[in-house]
Amino acid sequence: MVGNVKIGNDVAIGANAVVLDDVPDKAVVAGIPAKTVSFNGSNGYILNQI
Repeated sequence: MVGNVKIGNDVAIGANAVVLDDVPDKAVVAGIPAKTVSFNGSNGYILNQI
């Protein structure tokens, strides 16, 4: 993250992503610079208890 950036709830940020802007709730962002690729939230990207 670069600068004063706000990250919403239930967000997934891709590995090595450079976040330059605010990320809204339930967004999935990836890339350099980070771009929104989905609004489905982190469900399915984050492993829950086994």
